[in-house]
Amino acid sequence: MMTSVKDKVRPIYYFILLIFKINWVKTVYINFKTQPFNIAFKFPIIIYGKLKIYTLLGNIKISSPISMGMIHLGKEIDFFPVSLNPIKLTINSGSCIIFEGPAIIMGGCSISVWNGEFKIGKYVTLGSGVQIKCEDKISIGSFTRVVAMSTITDTNFHFVKDIKTGIIKRSFAPISIGNNCWLNSGTIVTKGVVLPDYCITAQNTFLNKDYSKICQPNTFLAGSPAKALASNVQRIFDNEEEKRLKEFFYKNPDLNEYQVDVGIHQEPSYTPDLFKLY
Repeated sequence: MMTSVKDKVRPIYYFILLIFKINWVKTVYINFKTQPFNIAFKFPIIIYGKLKIYTLLGNIKISSPISMGMIHLGKEIDFFPVSLNPIKLTINSGSCIIFEGPAIIMGGCSISVWNGEFKIGKYVTLGSGVQIKCEDKISIGSFTRVVAMSTITDTNFHFVKDIKTGIIKRSFAPISIGNNCWLNSGTIVTKGVVLPDYCITAQNTFLNKDYSKICQPNTFLAGSPAKALASNVQRIFDNEEEKRLKEFFYKNPDLNEYQVDVGIHQEPSYTPDLFKLY
């Protein structure tokens, strides 16, 4: 089969796109500032747009095989207006961010690790304007997507005293978000939250407890505070599968259901296009 002109031109187009989209100064800086030389020269971290660094005394660790452009900071995907804002990064001394694989953190996000550890599973995406405030430990499981303008904070920021008893309670507690979760825009996750695998939240949901004690994986949560509204649900992340489903419903406007095999939908094992270097 002969290669079309379009197929020949596409790699050149993406190469030119990369030259102008990537912030090469900040890309070189953050790689050689945070990684050993043998890793830094592979440029696993790519910066798109603006990056404002407040403190970079802590560590950024990558606990997976290294490849160029596996971690995208500032990549515009969801097209929220806030995506044009800089990423703000604070990692205090003794603190760290751990990437367990490829990840995307979109523009306008603010990540502050004042103390402890922020762990990001493989193929996690943080949408535009997501706020991460870590005082203890925050863990986000693999393939989870946190949609724009959500907030995850493991601290109350300040201490509160009970004036009758004189008791001051701990103001922080670790957060654990499972694999393949989908946190819709405006979701707020507070200290001590545990969210099982494959859970979904509605827009503007408020999570404030250990949900593994009251619901199973594949639960749909909504409200403030969040309540379980449905069970046995799963977001389809496979882009090709979503295209097929959209095409089916477009062609069949009178149908509201499409039957597939029961059980967990297996996502593709290959690297999604979302995480490619462009």
